[in-house]
Amino acid sequence: MRKHLYAAGAILAAILVFVVSGSGPMPVRAQNDPGSRALRYLASQQSATTGAEPAGFSPYDTSELYAIGAAAAGYDPNALRNGAGPSVIDYLKSNAGAATADGGNTGRLLLAAVAAGQDVTSFGGVNLVTRLNTFYAGGFYQANSAQGQALAILGLKAAGQPVPQPAIDVVKKAQDADGGWDYLLVANDPSAATNFDTSDTNSTAFALMALAAVGDHSLDARALAWLRTQQQADGGFAYQGSPSDPDSTALVLQALVATGQNLAGCAFNQSGRTPLAYLVSTQDASGGYLGYSGVDPGTTAMAVAGVLGQAFPVISAYGPNQVMATEQRADQRALQYLASQQSATTGAGPAGFSPYDTSELYAIGAAAAGYDPNALRNGAGPSVIDYLKSNAGAATADGGNTGRLLLAAVAAGQDVTSFGGVNLVTRLNTFYAGGFYQANSAQGQALAILGLKAAGQPVPQPAIDVVKKAQDADGGWDYLLVANDPSAATNFDTSDTNSTAFALMALAAVGDHSLDARALAWLRTQQQADGGFAYQGSPSDPDSTALVLQALIATAQDPGSATWAPAGNSSVMYLLATQDASGGYAGYSGVDPGTTAMAAAGLERVYFPVFPAYVAGTALTATPGPVAADRLPAQLCPAAPTPTPAPAATATPTPSATPVPVLTATPTASAPEAAASAAEQPSPSATPAPTPTASPEATPAPVQATAEPGPTVQPSAGSNGKGGAGGIPPSLLYALVAAAALGAVVLVGGIVLYLRR
Repeated sequence: MRKHLYAAGAILAAILVFVVSGSGPMPVRAQNDPGSRALRYLASQQSATTGAEPAGFSPYDTSELYAIGAAAAGYDPNALRNGAGPSVIDYLKSNAGAATADGGNTGRLLLAAVAAGQDVTSFGGVNLVTRLNTFYAGGFYQANSAQGQALAILGLKAAGQPVPQPAIDVVKKAQDADGGWDYLLVANDPSAATNFDTSDTNSTAFALMALAAVGDHSLDARALAWLRTQQQADGGFAYQGSPSDPDSTALVLQALVATGQNLAGCAFNQSGRTPLAYLVSTQDASGGYLGYSGVDPGTTAMAVAGVLGQAFPVISAYGPNQVMATEQRADQRALQYLASQQSATTGAGPAGFSPYDTSELYAIGAAAAGYDPNALRNGAGPSVIDYLKSNAGAATADGGNTGRLLLAAVAAGQDVTSFGGVNLVTRLNTFYAGGFYQANSAQGQALAILGLKAAGQPVPQPAIDVVKKAQDADGGWDYLLVANDPSAATNFDTSDTNSTAFALMALAAVGDHSLDARALAWLRTQQQADGGFAYQGSPSDPDSTALVLQALIATAQDPGSATWAPAGNSSVMYLLATQDASGGYAGYSGVDPGTTAMAAAGLERVYFPVFPAYVAGTALTATPGPVAADRLPAQLCPAAPTPTPAPAATATPTPSATPVPVLTATPTASAPEAAASAAEQPSPSATPAPTPTASPEATPAPVQATAEPGPTVQPSAGSNGKGGAGGIPPSLLYALVAAAALGAVVLVGGIVLYLRR
């Protein structure tokens, strides 16, 4: 009997070891940006049997929007599958006939097929262009549906097809007297139900995107003026009336992008509350967004392109089979490489540009990925935070280094007023004089500002002004904290990507986006054909690329979009391609920890400061804990009077048939709709938004020579979205852990009985 008890305990204990260690790579979820969190939620809802997402307003719209949103984020829609099941594109192909029942639905399927790089002339055996043209009559692709007509036009443009002028004219003539569009594709039809003949944000957003796609911006001004009257005090938009809802807000965001508006600017800013800030703030902890009766995939799928700042049609860059897990695995490998370089004696990472920067960035990167920096140790040695505490005096030699240490201490949840016996805030303030925390160092000044924001401290306005005044004429920043200083060495008085990235992150942290446009325009001129960035000139290098990637996220840019992908290569793709087999990244003379620590935050799509959002004690050997939501701080703007829409001639009323609902429509907050259009009206979520995230580096970086790229990171199959170690469902994991614990008790009992025999 005792022998059987002993054997049973051993078997159960072995099961525990197998479950915890996992038979394959541990699941990782480093991506912290709102778009990635929404896509992760959608992945968890995908059917492992059919590849479908749950139905939204139509059986296929959520699946189509999931594919489009993933492409917008830089992931391959053809690789979106739950386990070994069919992909979402396989599902859409197998239902191509049913999914093309009218012009609007065909247009949306065209958008998904193009986003996935599919042949639209033979998609599941259907020529989608030919199919769409069968619905065309008298300028209409979908009789009296503004959203259906717009989707048809957007689908044609995505497929590179000409759009008949009468189809464009139909949309233009349907603009209402107030500047908006309503669900019907005629303006102010007296015979129509009131609910369908009052301008709504969703129809207006689709009409603006369709007109923008054909290059017609003649009606933008009146439409944008009307949209400004519809913005709520929380920064969001409703379908009609109030309160705000996520999918209407996301659609308006797309329309703002299509019409060239600054998402962080003052035109759509309600006392510091912008549409993007609203959308991020209403994201549920699961990553999803609220629809009619709780978090739902349909609403979430609509929100993705909006939160990424992408208008339809989405044309993005991604590698074959590149999925979120590809980036997450690359990030985990980078962190594991850093762990392998950590001293078992002191807890330190090897020195980078300073003795402490690699250790600080390792702590910050781990926190951003869901790991506890206090648990980062080699064996039984001190942690990296222990090391930083024991060197807090030496690591605060100037404003920039003190700011970076503050970022690490905050990421680790430490008391910054007594970190290794040093009050880091007081220490930082000792360097402040005349607006400067670090004389003539743009990166040092930026790190000081970021450190103060991390610690919840006010930033003096003169310190912000110092950064703003130092913007160079070309839109960038140089290493010196003065603009175009004729007495400076050329290398330090020519704009560089690193200083520019730091300046943008610091300004974003204090909610100032007034200089974004010029800086981003300059950064676009610096991107190399391989998708990467150099400090100055060329070739690309990983840490400059990672810094710019963080700045793009901080300024509400989508690094997966065609805008940031010259020759089809994005900055993310560059980082994936240049990772060494060891997990590290090449610096001046081969793979080094300093460069790798810089790259981690870029792979995580976060910007500084990073706040604690992990389970205490979570080490790199375990599944990461929760990651924090980030929030884009809104630019503070002067109060302005509500604009009055310009009067316009009303189109001649035209009798219309009862509207044929198609796409994903939302009923209004005030009156129920029998059906409506493509993407509307859930109830808003009350989930509060956490705080921003941004990036590192302080000491001057001369032009960096990059080592030869290492092997491209191999793509991985997507996560099955079920959580738990190794993808095991949590319920099974808990059961196995309980069984193992019981086994351990039985095992010990058997040993005791045996010894007492």
